[in-house]
Amino acid sequence: MPKSMDDFVKDHQLQLRLVKILGRTDRAGFDEAWSKTATHYQFKIEAIGFGPVTEFFGTYSQGSAHKTAPRLSDILDSLAMDCSGLDKSFESWCDDFGYDTDSRKAFSVYEECLDIRKRLIALLGRNAFRELIEDVERL
Repeated sequence: MPKSMDDFVKDHQLQLRLVKILGRTDRAGFDEAWSKTATHYQFKIEAIGFGPVTEFFGTYSQGSAHKTAPRLSDILDSLAMDCSGLDKSFESWCDDFGYDTDSRKAFSVYEECLDIRKRLIALLGRNAFRELIEDVERL
């Protein structure tokens, strides 16, 4: 039986710090109309249970239908989905997610996902990262 995201967060003693911001500057190509009605946040995830505090910083946006701030489980699930399929080549990743292999934008998104993966491994360690990707139920 897969572990819940909330249980994963508790087991690994993760905490979230969240600040609402006016907009995002990190995403060229965000749909401008959607972005104007969305709510944007800067976040910091801290792993406090294992030695020195390890931190992961980022930004997160959610559409206007969401009326409450995101939970740590929501953000972590989104990050985990960004990391899916990265054990394959760029070409296979493009095939899986509908990107054109000849697109610079697609390659930029692929590189962003690789960076998220690297930073999540630094936050959690390899074993917990593998658990997050393979054994935790997606929301």
